[in-house]
Amino acid sequence: MSRSSVATGLLVALVVAYAALPLLWLVKTSLTPEINLHQWPPRLAPAAVTAGHYADILGGTRFWRQLGNSVFVCALATLASLAFGAWGAYGLARHRFRGRDVFLTGLLLLHLIPGVANMAAVYRAADLLGALNSLLFVALLKMTGVTVAIWILVAAFRRVPAHLEQAAELDGLSRRQAIWRVTLPLVGPALLTTGLLLFVQSWNTFFLPFLLLDDPNKMTLTVGLYQYFTEHGFEPGHAAAFMLLSILPVILLFVVFRQRLWRNIEI
Repeated sequence: MSRSSVATGLLVALVVAYAALPLLWLVKTSLTPEINLHQWPPRLAPAAVTAGHYADILGGTRFWRQLGNSVFVCALATLASLAFGAWGAYGLARHRFRGRDVFLTGLLLLHLIPGVANMAAVYRAADLLGALNSLLFVALLKMTGVTVAIWILVAAFRRVPAHLEQAAELDGLSRRQAIWRVTLPLVGPALLTTGLLLFVQSWNTFFLPFLLLDDPNKMTLTVGLYQYFTEHGFEPGHAAAFMLLSILPVILLFVVFRQRLWRNIEI
C-alpha cells in the first residue's frame, strides 16, 4: 500500500471520527443515568445504562404532538415549494426572455438574505393577520425554499430535450399531458433530491417557529427542545435523548431513499 493511500485513509478516518463524535456523545449521554452525568472527570463509556430518559419523553403526549406539528409544517412547505419551484423552473428552462439570467441571480440573492433581517416585519404581519400560533402560516413562510427548488430544477428541465414533448403532442397528448407523462418522470430523481433537501432545511428551522409559536401544543420539535430546557433546567440525559429522537425522522427518511439518492449522484 502506497503512502498516499495510507494518508488518504487516515484523513478519511479523521473526518468520519470528527463527524461521528458528537452523535456518539449524544447517544452515550442519553443512555447514562442523570446522577452519573455530573461526575468528574467524565467517562467515555457509561458506568451504567438506562432507557429512562427515552421513556420519560416518549411516555408523554407533548413530544408526539410536536412531532406531528413538525411533520405537518415541513411536509406542506416542502410540497408547496417543490410544486411552485418545478412550475417556475420549467418555464425558465423552456422559454428564453430578456432578463432571465438577472431574474435567476435575483432569486439566489433573495435566498441569501438572512431570515433574521425581516423577522420584525414577519411578526408584525402575523399579529395583524391573527396568525400567531398558526402552523399553516409558519408552513407558508417556510416556502422560501422555492428559490432553491427553481435553481436546482432549471438545470434538470434543461437536460430533457424539448422534442420529446413535441413527439408526445404529435401522438395525441396535450401540452399539459406531455409535461405530466414525459417530462416530469424524467426529472423525477431531481425532484426527489430537491424535496429531501427542502424537507431537511425546513425541519431544522428554529427561529421562525420560535418567533410565531408560543403554545406548547403548536410548537415544532426544534422549539419544543428549547422549551424543554427552560422548563426542566439543563438535564443532559433528557436533552440528549430529545435531540436524538428529533433527528431520527430525518435519518429514517434518508435511509428509505438512500439508493435513489446514490443513483442520482452517480448520474
